[in-house]
Amino acid sequence: MQLGQLRADWPALSALLDEALALPADERGAWLAALAGERPALHETLARLLETAPGVETDALLAALPRFGAPEAETGETADPLAVPAPGEPVGPYRLLSELGRGGMGAVWLAERTDAQPRRRIALKLPHLGWAPGLAARLARERDILASLEHPNIARLYDAGVDRLGRPYLALEYVDGLPIDRYCRDHALPLRARLDLVLQIAAAVAHAHTRLVVHRDLKPSNILVTRSGEVRLLDFGIARLLQQGDGEATELTRLAGRALTPDYASPEQIRGEPIGTASDVYSLGIVGYELLTGARPYRLKEVAGASAFAEAIAKVEALPASRGATDPLLKRQLSGDLDAIFNKALKKDPAERYSTVAAFADDIARHLRHAPVSARPDRLPYRARKFVVRHALQVTAGALVVAALVVGAGLTLWQAREARLEAWRAEQVKNFALSLFADADTDSGAGAATTAADLLKSAKLRVEAEFPDRPEIAVELMTAVGYGLIGQAQPTEAGELMRAAVDRGRRELGNKHPLTLAAIAVYGESLMALSRPKEVIELLTPALAEARRQGATHVLVNGLSTLAAAQVDVGDIDAGVASARAAVSALPARSDPAGKLDALIAWSALAHSLHAGQRTGQVDAARHAVAAGKAVFGDRVAEPVLSARLFLAKGLVTEGQDPRALEELSSILADEVSLLGLRHPRVEVAANFVGQARLDAGDAAGAIDAFRTQLEASEALQRSSPMNVGMGHFALATALVAAHRYEEALPHYDISARLVREAGGPDSPLALRALSSRAVALARLGRVDEAERVLADLAGAKWAGLEIATQASRVAVLRSIEGRHDESVALARSAVEGASAHPSKIVRASMARILGMALLAAGRPAEALAPLQDAVRLYAEKQLVISPDRADAIAALARAEAEVAASRPLSSKP
Repeated sequence: MQLGQLRADWPALSALLDEALALPADERGAWLAALAGERPALHETLARLLETAPGVETDALLAALPRFGAPEAETGETADPLAVPAPGEPVGPYRLLSELGRGGMGAVWLAERTDAQPRRRIALKLPHLGWAPGLAARLARERDILASLEHPNIARLYDAGVDRLGRPYLALEYVDGLPIDRYCRDHALPLRARLDLVLQIAAAVAHAHTRLVVHRDLKPSNILVTRSGEVRLLDFGIARLLQQGDGEATELTRLAGRALTPDYASPEQIRGEPIGTASDVYSLGIVGYELLTGARPYRLKEVAGASAFAEAIAKVEALPASRGATDPLLKRQLSGDLDAIFNKALKKDPAERYSTVAAFADDIARHLRHAPVSARPDRLPYRARKFVVRHALQVTAGALVVAALVVGAGLTLWQAREARLEAWRAEQVKNFALSLFADADTDSGAGAATTAADLLKSAKLRVEAEFPDRPEIAVELMTAVGYGLIGQAQPTEAGELMRAAVDRGRRELGNKHPLTLAAIAVYGESLMALSRPKEVIELLTPALAEARRQGATHVLVNGLSTLAAAQVDVGDIDAGVASARAAVSALPARSDPAGKLDALIAWSALAHSLHAGQRTGQVDAARHAVAAGKAVFGDRVAEPVLSARLFLAKGLVTEGQDPRALEELSSILADEVSLLGLRHPRVEVAANFVGQARLDAGDAAGAIDAFRTQLEASEALQRSSPMNVGMGHFALATALVAAHRYEEALPHYDISARLVREAGGPDSPLALRALSSRAVALARLGRVDEAERVLADLAGAKWAGLEIATQASRVAVLRSIEGRHDESVALARSAVEGASAHPSKIVRASMARILGMALLAAGRPAEALAPLQDAVRLYAEKQLVISPDRADAIAALARAEAEVAASRPLSSKP
């Protein structure tokens, strides 16, 4: 058949071919025989096509890829095979939409399928027909390479074939993105984000290398970034399979010249030498260097001739990345590790570069987590410094221990804050600390990385045995290591060690020795981390009395702060506030870092106790804590500062002082999760804080998300106390009720009541709240009889503080639903009076709303106007979003105004 005739018959042929290929292979003969009588003109062509079916069936594409070849010359066909593709033209089962790009060897088109297959848009690669005899082979090679690669950062191959003109094509994933250099500029990405993109490229290239494929043309235009920030590596057109001989590579060079981009090519590529994976390491180094600095490591002047060009690239040395940057801050960020990393990647000799792209990426990842990198000398001071920096960004307590032991030039944690140790003891402590780093693999690449917790556990085992005759050193080191284990979320290990430290201190140094008192203070912290507040109070009360007599400031401040938290936990808010105020009063009038750290701890304790008691002053205390934390840590993300920021933002939200505080809370939670991971109790606490603040602000949906994060953290932690988990379920149920999702709230109230009763007894206030709130949810769902049974079981419950008003408001809602309006109004009025002095505008608004709606339901709209107006005003002053409760208040006020105007009562429910 002539090409012209083939073009005319192609639509019919394509449909019949699809029909034939849908049949099992052993049924196609009969189908073809029947076709001979019906469509004799097409029978012969279809028979020939079906003979090569394994080569055109795209379902078996990766198993039997179609063979590409130049179109056969056929008489009567002249210009058609050389026609330039146009939009709308069919190519195989695709229709061309628009040209995406064009080069000397071919073009890439945006296209879509026209058959019954998924109508995804794809990038269709077509060679220029005039080049087809050579480029068909090249396209076939790219097809074979792509078929062997399957990675999320490599553009996928969907299909390959030959169109009606004999033109080979590749159907590739269409990536809607920007070249990586432009993406970085347009989004003004910070350094870390750019390094993350380099790591994505490296992952794709490393995958190709495992399939024995070298890309050989890494450059920004071949690396796109999607809107979601995902990298896609394109164009393996000049990639080389490592197992192929040099003959084919030489033919490719002869066909297309130096098919590479000189600015990103390795020296061996320029010289025409054999290419290996080290060439991609070099090119990726240039791409990464350019992304970080905004410049290339060098620019080659115009030279004449290949030999002069090769000589130039071989002699011009790359500038260190820090010198290539112009911004002073960026220069500082690039100096050190990153200079060394990119210097190694850009070595002229392939043998001196990273052995693999994966090794290159691993060093970048090490730098990002503040671990030692292989590109720099492996000396003990460097490893120790990197270890300290790495863990200073994780948990400050652990970092303080490491810093005190290693960087403090012989100063231990406690005595570093009071006075210098005697020279002999300082030397012993320093030698012990450095020996930890000498024995530990501080993330040097061999096996699993050593963490701060690993290092401290190792120290725990050694310190108990290595100083049998020197109790001062032993107790002091045990105390420091125990403090670090608490910070590393290892409370059980810390508790065991600190119990031993206290016992040894009492036995060998005496109950009143300063080191024994310091050990007792840290033992108290470990018990608090294990949720044993009653034991904390018994342990610390006498020890702190002695510390006060001795003027042991640091022990007194930290011990009082821990005592305050324990007293709050057992419900003695007054005692907790008093202990926290005493800690603040004990702060010395000094401005050294140790004093600032004590101030951070004491002011945070006061903010916590005031928050727990819902008392004024939380914001002022938290501001002092944040200021002290910044004086110690600067702008670094440190966990104690995050805690202080939480109290400040939560207080601002509660008091309605700063609408930006809500977003600050979300930022803090993200920092906590990023810093510590879900498996840390601080994240559990932070998520609860954020949820409560969002609930106070009327953002029920945001509160639900935060409380779910809290429960995820509790499950990941696996040692969170039943009380904490029960509180998490209660908080989530409360947020669901605020969103009017009553059915979803019921099981969480049930779980909360069960867990809290197991931990705190049947009369635990939180368990009573959970059951009472469950009754209201049941009533909202119309299950009034069940609600009444729950309230009957709570008839003898003793409510205290704000809970008296809150319980009255719950019963008021139920009575209104039951139509017992006089009782409802009386209960709602008592709730409003009981909450009148509460600092939270949301609490007061909620009580006013319930009273107004109870009056409205009782047919007293004129009386309902005042409380509803109060509720709407308070919501407007405080809320940052329109919550369901606020919407209810606005609607009820509008109804009350309408009823008063019309002088006819309408019914409503609160």
